[in-house]
Parts: sequence; structure tokens; C-alpha cells
Amino acid sequence: MIRSVRHADIAAKAQQAPGQWVLAQTYPSGVTAAAMARCVRLGERPGGTAYRPAGRYDARIDTVPDGVSLWVRCLLDTPAVLAAGLRWLFDTEQPDTAVVTHLGMSIPGAGNRWYGLAPSGADGQVVISANVSRVTWVRDDDTRPANPLGYGELEWLKGLIEHLGYAVNGAWNGYPGISGSISLAQAAHPSLTAAVDRYRAGCLAHPAAGVFCGCEAWKQAIAAAVRPAYTEVSR
Repeated sequence: MIRSVRHADIAAKAQQAPGQWVLAQTYPSGVTAAAMARCVRLGERPGGTAYRPAGRYDARIDTVPDGVSLWVRCLLDTPAVLAAGLRWLFDTEQPDTAVVTHLGMSIPGAGNRWYGLAPSGADGQVVISANVSRVTWVRDDDTRPANPLGYGELEWLKGLIEHLGYAVNGAWNGYPGISGSISLAQAAHPSLTAAVDRYRAGCLAHPAAGVFCGCEAWKQAIAAAVRPAYTEVSR
């Protein structure tokens, strides 16, 4: 028999400790637990309306002796962090002297996450990556993370990006790894693309050194780039 829970109480408890996992309920069926995890991430019925707005809460499921447990955590800052990253990629004007690597920059997120913002990633597309900030490994196995990206986390991020108005081309990696990537259809801001082109051209004053030049002019060009900005992050 499934223990009855008030999801409003679980959501409130999770909100008091942003980024920390809170046990919500244990289900006899993994299918039911996975469906509820999706409802939590999207704030959908049945049961997920306590976790609105969509993107404020994350969810994971774990197999336990008496079934499959659903855990939730509040990520108050994640939608705003992603929005800040998207603004940097698509709406921020870069100085015409700046250089930016094709791998772009990063922005810290809530819940032991950081997000990579690549203006020209796989196949030249804009790519956003979700990454575990502080990885712990399964004891006696340094190839298997004990705290990977959550099951369905990349799908949830993809949905959140689409909810913010950006078309997604594809996604790869993610659970049970420590990093996952999402490619977007829209090209980066023209000034950011130009900054990447200048990076790829390398230091014109010292062509032999290329992008690895250590001269003052090249350092100043790197420093001139406008960085993504969002600091109100609950770790």
C-alpha cells in the first residue's frame, strides 16, 4: 500500500533547504515513480502541481528494498541561471576587440551544478552543458560517480530551455554520467560569433603562438569579453 503524502508539505520542506534531496514517497512500481518524477519537474497533474512553477523542482528515483523511492529538491535559481546563460549566448553584445573561445564560458548553478555555454560546440551549434560541480565516486570504483546527473535531468533541462522560447536540436550523455549536453537551433549573437572567429584566428601579432599567445594584447582581448552574470545561486 502506498503511503499517502501531502506533496505541498514535501515541496515546502525542500524549499527550506535548496539543492538538498528530500524523500517524497516510495512506490511499489518504478513506472509510477518515474511518472511522478516527471510531474514534479514539469509541475503537472496528477500530484505535481505543488511543485510549480515548472523548473523550480528536480526529481530523482532510487530502487530500494521495498520499491522505488522518489526524491525531490528545490532549485530556486536554475531557471534564472539558464535564462542568464541564454541571454549571454543570444542577446549580449560583445566588444569588437574581444576574443572568446568556441567553448565559451560557464555559469554556476544550484544543487552542485555548473552550466557550460558554448557558442560553437558540436557541428558548430550552440551547446549548453549541465555538469556536476563536485563529483564523488563509488567506493572502490573511480569510474562510477556516486552523484551523477539525475535520471531525466537532461530531459527536464531541455524542456525548460524550450519553455524559455529556444528550439532544441538534440541532447546527449547525461544520466548516469556527470555531464550532459543540449544543442540549440539558433545561432549565437553575431558579435559573439565574431569574437569566436577572432579567437580561432589567434594572435595576429604572434601567429606562431596562435590561441596560446601570452602577450599583453592577447590577454587584454580575452579580458575584454563580457561574461555571463548571475550570482544569486543557492548551492
